[in-house]
Amino acid sequence: MATTVKEPATNRGRSPAANAMVRTIALYASPQFVIFLLIGGTAAGANLLARLGFSLFLNYPVAVSLAYGVGMMVAFPLNRIFVFRNSTKSLAHNVCFFVLVNLMTFPMVLAISWILGDFILPSFVKLSSAEMIGHTIGVMTPAFSSFALHKFLTFRSVEPSVKI
Repeated sequence: MATTVKEPATNRGRSPAANAMVRTIALYASPQFVIFLLIGGTAAGANLLARLGFSLFLNYPVAVSLAYGVGMMVAFPLNRIFVFRNSTKSLAHNVCFFVLVNLMTFPMVLAISWILGDFILPSFVKLSSAEMIGHTIGVMTPAFSSFALHKFLTFRSVEPSVKI
């Protein structure tokens, strides 16, 4: 006699693509993502303020680059404490993967910030405003990909398959 496996309630006869869409929506329509965005906004604020200070002495792309490091230093402990507190990985793992994920997104942040801030937006607003707008958009750009990468790589939590 063959045993039938009951289909999980989340599938409900949907196609694999539809199931993937439902899982993606659930990932981003979560309280954890909202907290991640709030923490990210705090780190972005530190990043933007640091860039303003660095811009007094350095050119815009160098200032954006150094400010990115400041944002990372603010973001890591806040994410570890408030967003991904259930991580089962070591601090060393968390730090290494946090740096790796942020190094992967850095070229996009720098390129968007630089192109918008120094080449596109100055045609419409004064340079200081163009740089702030460009940098703000650049810093916001990787929010969705960073959340997924940090959730599933950096701060992943592995639950035991058998609960006692």
